[in-house]
Amino acid sequence: MTEKFDKYSYTITHIHKNESYGFLITLAFDSGPEERSVLKMPESFGPLAGFEKCISIVDVESTGANWSRTEGELVIEHSAFQPVKVTYEIKNFPLSGRSEGHSKIMSLFYPRIYKSQFLALGNSLFLYPKTDKPIEVTLDFGQTSGFKENVYSSFGNRHFINLISKRSGDLLDSLFFGSTTDHPEKLIDKSGNVDYIIQQGRIQLDDEVVRQNTIRILAGLRAFWGEDTAPPFLVYLSFDPLTSDEEKVFSYHLGSALRNALTIYASPNIALSDLQKLLYHEMMHCWIGIKLRATDKDEEDFKLLWFTEGFTEYFAYKAMLRDSVILAEEYQ
Repeated sequence: MTEKFDKYSYTITHIHKNESYGFLITLAFDSGPEERSVLKMPESFGPLAGFEKCISIVDVESTGANWSRTEGELVIEHSAFQPVKVTYEIKNFPLSGRSEGHSKIMSLFYPRIYKSQFLALGNSLFLYPKTDKPIEVTLDFGQTSGFKENVYSSFGNRHFINLISKRSGDLLDSLFFGSTTDHPEKLIDKSGNVDYIIQQGRIQLDDEVVRQNTIRILAGLRAFWGEDTAPPFLVYLSFDPLTSDEEKVFSYHLGSALRNALTIYASPNIALSDLQKLLYHEMMHCWIGIKLRATDKDEEDFKLLWFTEGFTEYFAYKAMLRDSVILAEEYQ
């Protein structure tokens, strides 16, 4: 007998409003016997601190619906066994009110939604049901004008996605990229795995050096974990320069590991050794911290931070030593 799951459907529309761009997202689901639904708001802590100001609830439709927005949650009172539809808007984060250097670095994790391109982490896009049960999720980017055939994500190259989400991290730890002008470059490793890389901004390293290091490191880590064949990876590399004066002070390189994806943000003058270490570390996180993690994206993850960061660093250095990226002295 096929197991049935509660279904949650998201329709994402690209909008232009008040001289800025954003997403209008409609979430539809059927309520159960409970007369109350609680949805987690997109994250607003750590790198996404303050992001709640970018989320506007446009409408909540259901029989007898009343709703309130509390810190981190949307609480909806409604009749039992009724369809519920929530429409909300995601806007780009305003950079005013912060120092230029701090704004630039922190904004790397916010959604970037423009006329012909968007990049967003799942945990900044989706209101998510507060439940411990697996759910069925559908995502439809088909309403995003011009992007329909050009949406790349942690779930492959398609605008319509259907998945069984056993925990919130399955959807929230994801990456979405769409563009009507720039398309990811297809990478194929020796095992025939197909991955995609988006590189934006100029860098002092040769582009081919960056691509070959990405292919080699990802293939090596798949072999390390015994996953010679794996779903496509989406790698986003952004080399956005700060102003010349700030670059001397705020030179940076950081990244975020996601489900079958990762983002790397770095100053254009990053050294090859630093880029390699960052790629090894963040790609290792795609297993330790994403696939191997607590049962849900909650406080248990923070309690296990010693494990996710400590073992990621240990195995990343072990892999670098194996691949002759570092010497034994540095490993010790």
